[in-house]
Amino acid sequence: MATPRQLLNHLLAEGTADRPLVDLGSSSVTGLRGVAGSGDIPSGGPGGGIVGHPVLQTQVLDGPTSAGLGSDSARAGCVFERPVLDEDDTFLDLIGVRWRCTDGPPAEFEHPLEHATQAQIAGYPRPQWPTALQVADDFTIEHQQLVVAEPPCPGLIEMCFALRNGWQFLDDLTGGWRVANALLDWCLETVVSAYEHLLTRLPQVPDVVIYRDDYGVQGSMYVSELDFRTFIRPRLRTIMSWIRRLTPARIVFHSCGAIAPIVPDLVTLGVDALNLQPDARGIDLIKLRQALPGTLALHGVTDLPALGQAIESGDMSALLQQARLFARLWPAMAAPLDVLAADVSVSSLVRAATFLKTLTLDDLADLQTGRATPHSLQLALAAAQEVSLPPVPTS
Repeated sequence: MATPRQLLNHLLAEGTADRPLVDLGSSSVTGLRGVAGSGDIPSGGPGGGIVGHPVLQTQVLDGPTSAGLGSDSARAGCVFERPVLDEDDTFLDLIGVRWRCTDGPPAEFEHPLEHATQAQIAGYPRPQWPTALQVADDFTIEHQQLVVAEPPCPGLIEMCFALRNGWQFLDDLTGGWRVANALLDWCLETVVSAYEHLLTRLPQVPDVVIYRDDYGVQGSMYVSELDFRTFIRPRLRTIMSWIRRLTPARIVFHSCGAIAPIVPDLVTLGVDALNLQPDARGIDLIKLRQALPGTLALHGVTDLPALGQAIESGDMSALLQQARLFARLWPAMAAPLDVLAADVSVSSLVRAATFLKTLTLDDLADLQTGRATPHSLQLALAAAQEVSLPPVPTS
């Protein structure tokens, strides 16, 4: 039986693999949040453990725990002490941005470079990245789980927005290009330093590297196509080039937003998989899949909780709908549509992962053409319904 590493190589070299791969809990793109709501971060006391992402509060899962969820992947990366709120319910991140916690996830509250000049931006101090690392454990190595690495910083545009304030940065792009270029250059160098910090310290070469950078919201992009190609794309090429110098790992590129017009630009960066927002305006994953090279995978195209709930309830109509969508998007890697809430049903995740990993290439081909019937999927359904469930992960 092929290992996850072999399956990944086959998927990205030939567009085929013996079965689907499941990526769950290995990064801030596929992770599980620690605790729901504003209680994520304790106030006035110890940080309360470590997290994989200081804002999203993703859990740090080891190899056995991620495998128990059904994941073929395990995390390797920097770990952060869970931040502590001050009396105003805020905390400071590593690049100097202040975040405020109210009723939901933390929101940007203060932007340290919002009123900075070009010279002040150039002289802004570099962050000190965490020295504590989560590395591939013996279980991960023995079972050849995919090792997924993610840098300890946001992507290029997310960092510009956080440091400068999104509206101010967009104004800079149109009327203050010298300041915009200074900020983009500072962020470019900082992103590269974060990847270098992580990838030169990991004792094992990762299989996958995540690049996460949101370029829009559900209805529109943050910047015009022209500004993207003028200011951002050249620097993205530099970042991708640096990542390739540091590691032979495959690159998964994540971006939320209505970025359909620039997907061809992302493809030309030579990334190995795209993780996009399926419900964003202009994003038609089925049409996109038909236009993409067969050796470039889609990632994060599966509503794992919904699929798991359909399995638990025996809802064959919903089950077939989810399975056929995944098959039509093949070659793809199964992963959550977004970072998962703390109260997500662990049993639904395990059952969904088990179901997908039981599918064969013949099953996927039948699902693509609509020939698959409930009877032909009974083995996969039975395996998913009977799987033993692990303990609920805790942060």
